[in-house]
Amino acid sequence: MAGITDLGVGIGWRSEIDLTVERLPGVDFVEVVAENLHIGHLPESVTLLLERGVPVLPHAVSLSLGGADQVDLDRVSHLGEIAEAVARRWSATTCASSGQADSTPAT
Repeated sequence: MAGITDLGVGIGWRSEIDLTVERLPGVDFVEVVAENLHIGHLPESVTLLLERGVPVLPHAVSLSLGGADQVDLDRVSHLGEIAEAVARRWSATTCASSGQADSTPAT
């Protein structure tokens, strides 16, 4: 697909498997749920990944883009803060009211 960068092999970070993810060989990037991170006290394993140069991509799962409700600006602000803290890339699942979804990284 034109314009989409191949990021390689990625895995979703979860607190239940954080040390496993941090220690896995061959992982090119890690995706985290943005709503599970907080500025000022990132999980140690996320910090270690960033220090190693592994891209950490925050994924906002509750923005409700394309839904009938207005976008919650506090959630958008939180995503922006997390993106600034961990990456310049982010992903969001955008859904139309038909229930179809498209999840693509933004650069």
